[in-house]
Amino acid sequence: MSKLKQHNSPKRNGMQLIERHRVSPPQNSVPMVDLPLTYLDVFWIPFSHTQRFFLYKHPFITAPYFLREILPGLKDSLSVCLQHYFPLAGSLVIPPETPSKPHIHYEDGHSVALTIMESSKDFASLLGAGKNSLIRQADYDSLVPDLVINRVVQSPLLALQVTIFPNSGISLGVTYRHAVADGKSMMGFLNTWSAVFRNSGIMPENNFVPPVIDRSLISDPDDIIKNAYFNQFPSLATLVEITSDLQAVEENPIARATFLMKRHEIQQLRKWVSARAKNEDLYLSTFVLLSSLTWVNLVKSETAAKISPGSGNDDDRPLCHFFCAVDCRDRYEFKSQVPSAYFGNCLAVMDASAKRAELESENGLIIAVRAIGEKIKEMERRGALKDAALWFAKALESHKTGTVFSIAGSPRLGVYGLDFGWGRPEKVEVVSIDAERMSLAEARDDDSGGVEIGMALRKKQMEAFMANFEKSKSDFWKPLRPPSF
Repeated sequence: MSKLKQHNSPKRNGMQLIERHRVSPPQNSVPMVDLPLTYLDVFWIPFSHTQRFFLYKHPFITAPYFLREILPGLKDSLSVCLQHYFPLAGSLVIPPETPSKPHIHYEDGHSVALTIMESSKDFASLLGAGKNSLIRQADYDSLVPDLVINRVVQSPLLALQVTIFPNSGISLGVTYRHAVADGKSMMGFLNTWSAVFRNSGIMPENNFVPPVIDRSLISDPDDIIKNAYFNQFPSLATLVEITSDLQAVEENPIARATFLMKRHEIQQLRKWVSARAKNEDLYLSTFVLLSSLTWVNLVKSETAAKISPGSGNDDDRPLCHFFCAVDCRDRYEFKSQVPSAYFGNCLAVMDASAKRAELESENGLIIAVRAIGEKIKEMERRGALKDAALWFAKALESHKTGTVFSIAGSPRLGVYGLDFGWGRPEKVEVVSIDAERMSLAEARDDDSGGVEIGMALRKKQMEAFMANFEKSKSDFWKPLRPPSF
């Protein structure tokens, strides 16, 4: 492990660099390896990095205290953890001569960047405690590290950042390439790191389930699906660069807001949809309901903010597409069952579509629930991976035929359970949803079954979304009028 001190660096945007570190697995603990990517990994290569931060209250924290009392344990426990999660310390390699053979290369000494920052910003304002609080995207961006890209041969896969808010709190920022791991895998890594840290740098013997890094569990005979993706991908340079500029400064900056749907509100939404749909057999899971509610209000907010294409004829207006990822661990799709502890990507892509005019109509929510629910039922009937070779082509085509909405995260990831000994996080956010549009997480409070919806929109559209969202929630409690189909 190496360190570069930067105590006297100038402050920028309220942030000051304190130290930079490189953390490796223990020396000679992991042999050199080239880990092949499965087609479920390869699919994510062209997409932007995933970025998330965890905010913890720590009323007596200072930079000197953190460097003296906390940082040594964080580094030692991270090193121990990386021995088991060594792909994160490796590099994504896309050979120029054979770009269809990407892999993760690890050798002794490879490391993960850990940056220590100090912020003079108001910690409480980042929590957004007030109703309808708006936070600048730039404030979120400062809490996650950059991932330096080598556009020729290889790229790092993980970077970490700890930001200290003196006498207020600590932020842990995580940036990683989706091609190395999905959300469940990353939360497994982070939970293991926190457990080792709480256990004084020793891997817990009783509760530790080692990650399964066996790429043969996900079969792709003759690389048929993998090659199909590479035939659809853009140029090689595009495969190793971030596809969205998170730091872009525009006249209409991105605003962030988090919306809470409590358990009883979700139950009322389910009753409302069921009553409106009469005897129709709709798929009314919490995921479908909240995805549909957010999708409809996103479409309406686009129209209200006048940022959506369209003509005067509703039939000529573009389609709206909804994309999400579905965890395939412990399912029947694979010859050998992929265990819950599998480290890598094990996600299927699901897409649903509806006409914009229909989603904006009085029955838009029912239409959205029907569209998403039917796709989930279809996946259950046909298998989640049936059309895997077409996923990327569908995504490209969707951008040509209409507006694309997608979702990051899941309430099942348990992000509010990440405990380094400082208690539960006060706030967890997916920073990279300025390209995704929305994220889902379990509610932080004790309302079991509640869900947080994270949004990143231009300020004008966010204000329209807020108004539509609150109106929708109030409508669920009103007496129902006969539906008009």
